[in-house]
Amino acid sequence: MRKLLILSILLCFAFKAESQTELNNYKYIVVPLQYDFLKGQDVYRLNTLTKFLFKKSEFDVYFEKQQLPEDLFKDRCLALYADVKNVNGGFRKMGLEITLRDCKGELIFKSDVGKSGDNNHEKRHQSALRNAFESIEALNYKFEPILKNELKSTEKIEELKGIEEVVESKPEAIIESENKIEIPSIKSEKEPIIEEKENLLMASTIDNGFQIVDQNNNDVMVLLSTAAVGVFIVKGEDAIVFKENGKWVYSANDGDVVLRKILSIKF
Repeated sequence: MRKLLILSILLCFAFKAESQTELNNYKYIVVPLQYDFLKGQDVYRLNTLTKFLFKKSEFDVYFEKQQLPEDLFKDRCLALYADVKNVNGGFRKMGLEITLRDCKGELIFKSDVGKSGDNNHEKRHQSALRNAFESIEALNYKFEPILKNELKSTEKIEELKGIEEVVESKPEAIIESENKIEIPSIKSEKEPIIEEKENLLMASTIDNGFQIVDQNNNDVMVLLSTAAVGVFIVKGEDAIVFKENGKWVYSANDGDVVLRKILSIKF
């Protein structure tokens, strides 16, 4: 269990660093005029507050229906698209979560859940949003455009997708040629078992995490939240579930074999 805790802490730092790098590559933030969990535009001035908080943290922010800069109008993928979700905050508490998605709808960042128990509806919503935004503010955003040579490197990396790294083994250098990339064979005494799991699982919010059930409403596992965004400890198991390349991955280690499963979870 101690090893699992250390791994979770390391993953926390890794995910924060990766999230900061990804956010820095986007030039704009686009905020909607209405959130799905509220009826009407800018209820409790929550959308206006969202724009204000992003602007205060040095983001270039626009409402979705206002006139956009010329480069963003031509290329919507220069921006991240903000949304705010209502998360169960507990008895008499409001819980809000900020998400940022790219132009393809891929989740790039999810904030910590901000909570507030203020008796005033408007103050409760605004306070919860401010608390959720603290995890974005902590990233110290600074726009860093991706250079052309970096894009070429990214294209090379895309060609290597699907190749899993073996735990505690170091592959030999990848040999590149003009026409192909040769991947040397990887040998290890502790070869991980990789299993694709296509059955859709559903997540429902509980205290400090999520209850995961299958399509027949059978309990599968309980995920406990950690300090790292997108990283959960599996209750009662020496295992974690985390986000990797847009997929949810279950990873367990019994001391001899590393087990990895790709899960399809709908939160």
